[in-house]
Amino acid sequence: MRRRHVQVARQRGVISLLLHPLFLLAWWLLRLVARFVSGRPLNGIHRTDANFFSAGTEDTGDKPWFAPGAPTQWSYLPGYKRLASRLLVVGSFVAYLRWPRQLQVIGVVTAGVVLGVAVWRAYVAFTLYRHRRDVVIPVHVAFCGLVGHPSSIQAEDWVEIPVDYLTNLDMRISLHLPEDFQVQNAKHIQEIAMAVCRKIDLDFDEVQVLAHPQTSAPWLELRHAPKVPRLVLASDLFDAMEKQPASAPVIGLTAGDQVVATDLDDEAPHTLLSMSTGGGKSNYAYGQACQLLHNGALVIILDYKRTSLKYLRDHPNVVYVRDIKDIHNTTRIFTVCEEQNVTVRKLSRYWKKHKEKSDPDRSPAVDALEDVASMGRTVLENLLAIFQFGSSNAAGGSAIRENYGNRVLARYSNRAWQMLAPEISPMPKKSDIPGRVQVVRASRAIETQVALWSKEDIRTYAWSGDFSQLPKLALGFLPVGEGLEKLSALLSEDELPTAGPAPVHTVEQVRELEPAEELITLRQAVELGIEAVQPDGNDTFEKALMRIRKASQDPEFPEPAVRSGAGNKWNREAVDFYYRNRIRSRVLEAEEVFD
Repeated sequence: MRRRHVQVARQRGVISLLLHPLFLLAWWLLRLVARFVSGRPLNGIHRTDANFFSAGTEDTGDKPWFAPGAPTQWSYLPGYKRLASRLLVVGSFVAYLRWPRQLQVIGVVTAGVVLGVAVWRAYVAFTLYRHRRDVVIPVHVAFCGLVGHPSSIQAEDWVEIPVDYLTNLDMRISLHLPEDFQVQNAKHIQEIAMAVCRKIDLDFDEVQVLAHPQTSAPWLELRHAPKVPRLVLASDLFDAMEKQPASAPVIGLTAGDQVVATDLDDEAPHTLLSMSTGGGKSNYAYGQACQLLHNGALVIILDYKRTSLKYLRDHPNVVYVRDIKDIHNTTRIFTVCEEQNVTVRKLSRYWKKHKEKSDPDRSPAVDALEDVASMGRTVLENLLAIFQFGSSNAAGGSAIRENYGNRVLARYSNRAWQMLAPEISPMPKKSDIPGRVQVVRASRAIETQVALWSKEDIRTYAWSGDFSQLPKLALGFLPVGEGLEKLSALLSEDELPTAGPAPVHTVEQVRELEPAEELITLRQAVELGIEAVQPDGNDTFEKALMRIRKASQDPEFPEPAVRSGAGNKWNREAVDFYYRNRIRSRVLEAEEVFD
């Protein structure tokens, strides 16, 4: 009996212990620690199928009364990530108790970082919301039915437009078309792409369109087209110039760093430049002349304004003709005609003033320009005509202008474009970038950045090639007409000047074609008034003689026809030619880059 009472008392004691609040609290704390360490939910309710190592993928359906909604992202985390987060919080609290001041600083910094991230994420979310509202949704509403998508489709399911599509050069705008999409005609895709660009304020001229409408998952993609470089240095293109044929001087680079060149033999023998002031006329002429000189060509520069291409004036294969009288009587090979608007007008006036009664009314020089433009290819004569405005009157007639197969325009007006390139529409946008031109050839306009030629590049490249051996005297002073016919008879067809080195002809051979020379000394040149004594009272014969002796050191001054110890003698016509065409203004010392 006593044993029974003992057993009952023990049972009551165990029950009392189990029901004691402290024991219950200890048991609850033990379970909480176990859940904490294992990464399980602290409330014991598993809302997802996540375990310690794997993230959750499904909702178990268990919902506590205090959180009846869907499981949060925290519930889908694997247990080890939740444990790491808990240990971080506990460790931070313990560290705060141990090092309160240091942890306060860390806490402030952490709070600032968290706040900054929160603000940034809010800004990104707002930007995405505004981009979706102002760009994606309008495209979806405007083109969803047009391409054949059902009205129930979401905008994000077929329209992909980056937020930075206007500034990011690597952007991709993708439109995923329905599987049964039908292309109506060849321009259908282009019309859709153009309409999309208008909708989102994107310049269609600067967009590259890629489309695959016949695949199982048809799509349309818009990209930024490759840009034309803003600056191209001539020295960077020397290797490319060496790879080109001798008859195809490089102009510059277009989009994608593609080299632009015109073959003077196979494509267009003559070039027309129509550029307003500052458009880069002289720079373009420098580039073409330097490359042709490098390959052995002979260059004549008709420069009435006397200020252009000064860095080539002492080149052995270059002849400058600056006086209207001499321009009127020049034999041509590769001719650079500066400011042709003024030159043609001056030529016509000169001829009207000096022609005989039996002479034709039209200037033979203008007729010669037309002959070169019409037949220059057959005799390897090329013309580079430079205009402020390339009208038919400035070109010498509409027939002459039509023979310029290569037309280069910069800073052009609507009228100039319609006059020189009416077959290309719409007119390309004008650019204010120095050296940016449109090269018009074969009904196609190629936007090109012309290579920039510095003085060093000009001197290096033009003087580094093969020089033709035909004496410069024959270019500058050989008379036209009968003298030219004699030269043609003397030289066989195979010996005519080409783009490469020509046969050697001595000065004596050329002088046989000329009339008898009148040889004079420098003193006699002053006496004849070629270097005149100025009538201002301060000039003297000795000063004029000193001036002509100084001028004889100029690279353009003719070489003496006779050298002797008693004194050198010069061809009077050659000295007279020099004085008519010499540069008279010190304005030439200014640097000329783009004009």
